[in-house]
Amino acid sequence: MKRKLFAIVLSALICTNLFMLNAFAKPKQAENVSPEQQVVNDLTNYIKALETVGVTGAELEQAVSSLAIAQKALEDANAKAQYEKALQAQQAEAEKLAKTQQAEYEKALNKLKSQKGFDPNVFPFIFVGDSRTVQMHNAVGDTGVCFIGENSRGYSWFVDKAIPRIDEHVGPGTKILINLGVNDPENIDKYIAMVNKKAIEWTAKGAKVYYATVYPVTENVYTSEEEVIAFNQKLVNSLQNVKIIDTYTWLKNTGFKMVDGLHFTESTYVNIYSYLLQNLM
Repeated sequence: MKRKLFAIVLSALICTNLFMLNAFAKPKQAENVSPEQQVVNDLTNYIKALETVGVTGAELEQAVSSLAIAQKALEDANAKAQYEKALQAQQAEAEKLAKTQQAEYEKALNKLKSQKGFDPNVFPFIFVGDSRTVQMHNAVGDTGVCFIGENSRGYSWFVDKAIPRIDEHVGPGTKILINLGVNDPENIDKYIAMVNKKAIEWTAKGAKVYYATVYPVTENVYTSEEEVIAFNQKLVNSLQNVKIIDTYTWLKNTGFKMVDGLHFTESTYVNIYSYLLQNLM
């Protein structure tokens, strides 16, 4: 009789504990809660339920371990959200600044055109580069800047096609901005020799020459981050009569968005364009 009564009490206790466990562990989806936060909440409640009913051992350890992983995922998600928010604000400010700078540039361009003896073939700003320059042009549109660029190009194109076009449009007051090398960082010595040579000629015509360091890359099958860093370091140390605009470091510090390992979103291109104008004006 005592055994039967004990079994009834034990059965009731187990049923009560299971009911409490389910009550604690049941997910409660709150409004405006991220999936990562919800997982943390659910695991926290589950651990409390296990502790309430006296569960110990492997099951509790596994739950605690899962909670630690979920909390790290939540931290990463929050950090990413903060980064995205800051980047959006920074890009919005850059777009606003770009409009102001563009207005100043157009004002200077119109003043130049009104001068006696103005040569319509001469451009105040000339941007030279590969697909990144092409995509920047697409992002900002026709702004009065002379864009000289082609996709997947490097040193040979620069010598054979780009330089002759620069020579056609350079004159007193022209600012030449070059951004090449991501497609062929192995040609760094050739770039340095040619740019140093042409900088003497262009400067004699009244122009100023700038080189924007190669922008960052992420994982891709063409060029590594280490190659970009080495390319930029040699540029900085070896170019003469050329002003360096360190776009690489600036992008690393301010943030950027990419659509693949080499190319950026339109908003990032507008951001870069604004930064370049800021350094050229």
